[in-house]
Amino acid sequence: MTKQSGPSYVYVGAAHSTAGSRGGIFRRPASGGAWEQLAKGLPDDAHVHAITVDPTNPDVVYLGTHDGPYRSVDRGERWERLDFPRGVQAWSVLVHPTRPRVLYVGTSPWASTEATTQVRRGGSSRRPCCPSG
Repeated sequence: MTKQSGPSYVYVGAAHSTAGSRGGIFRRPASGGAWEQLAKGLPDDAHVHAITVDPTNPDVVYLGTHDGPYRSVDRGERWERLDFPRGVQAWSVLVHPTRPRVLYVGTSPWASTEATTQVRRGGSSRRPCCPSG
């Protein structure tokens, strides 16, 4: 069951690669309108690799960034970094389809700890899953 508590949004992530470009996450109403940058709680130079909206609650949005995974519980107004090793980039985030309190975070293929990591939704526990090799 999907919880609907407000307007629907389209999200776009970017990594700035040239001087003067902006990285981060942006959103606009699905019905149209202006794009706005969502930065509260994110690093100034956020490189967004992945965006995942919780399929059971669209208020909850996850990001995979060069600084690890982040979560917003208010459709991107504010972000918090999840418990994840420092220095490991999060390149993908997936909410488990039948256990929505479980996230899978894929890391950079160049990371020394390359693997998919299972993160409990509160960020309170994590464990390796599906190690590469």
